[in-house]
Amino acid sequence: MSNVQKDIIQFCSIPRTPKEIMDHIGYYNNSKNMTTYVRPLLEMGYLEMTEPEKPNSKNQKYRKVRKE
Repeated sequence: MSNVQKDIIQFCSIPRTPKEIMDHIGYYNNSKNMTTYVRPLLEMGYLEMTEPEKPNSKNQKYRKVRKE
């Protein structure tokens, strides 16, 4: 896991929009960057969607999952 991904996990301790996440790490908010940095974290279970039934919702946010 990259340092950028670790930073994203910590940043998402409260729900964040894709734009907030990309602004925080200094990248453009586009699908390529979301696929590169956020999608793997979702698949590994570090982040979750606030509206999983609507993955493309304009109100979609991502939050850290409490891993014990």
